[in-house]
Amino acid sequence: MTRPAATEGMAGWPPPVLDPAGPFAGPVNVLAWVLFGMGAVVLAVVAVALVIALFGPRRWKQRLGGERLI
Repeated sequence: MTRPAATEGMAGWPPPVLDPAGPFAGPVNVLAWVLFGMGAVVLAVVAVALVIALFGPRRWKQRLGGERLI
């Protein structure tokens, strides 16, 4: 393989994934928002569990405590 052929074959490599106007921008944007949403849901669940563990009624703590829920 000659050098010009290799250069032409590698043109556009790596694909411009982070180019905001590139062809891959749409799927990467959707993936980023999905991951952001999932992270927000996990954060909310952990925050609610922390509030219940610290300030919840004793009955809730006894019901949710122990190894049964795990």
